[in-house]
Amino acid sequence: MAKRQVPNSGSSIGHRETRLCDVFDEAGNYLASAVMRLADGGGALLLSRVVGKGNLLGYYFGRGGRLVTIEAGDFRLRGRLRTRWMENERLWIVDIEESTAAAAGA
Repeated sequence: MAKRQVPNSGSSIGHRETRLCDVFDEAGNYLASAVMRLADGGGALLLSRVVGKGNLLGYYFGRGGRLVTIEAGDFRLRGRLRTRWMENERLWIVDIEESTAAAAGA
């Protein structure tokens, strides 16, 4: 499957701003596309409108995968995937690794 290209979305994101992104496993394999926004308090990205939920479910629950890379244009961050059930919907969260967050802000 070819990687879907996302529009160049700049290097910063505000708390209420959303961006289209792609999610890759730690080996660089495409998992899903989603809309991301910075969680209140920072340090994590909330993923919504996920296309490829089955891939994320298989990676997380089937293979026990947690490490992911988020890409949006030139913006790339590594983080730890987690999920929870909230209001009849699965919420996907990526806790950003501090080293990549510092590099992205440089």
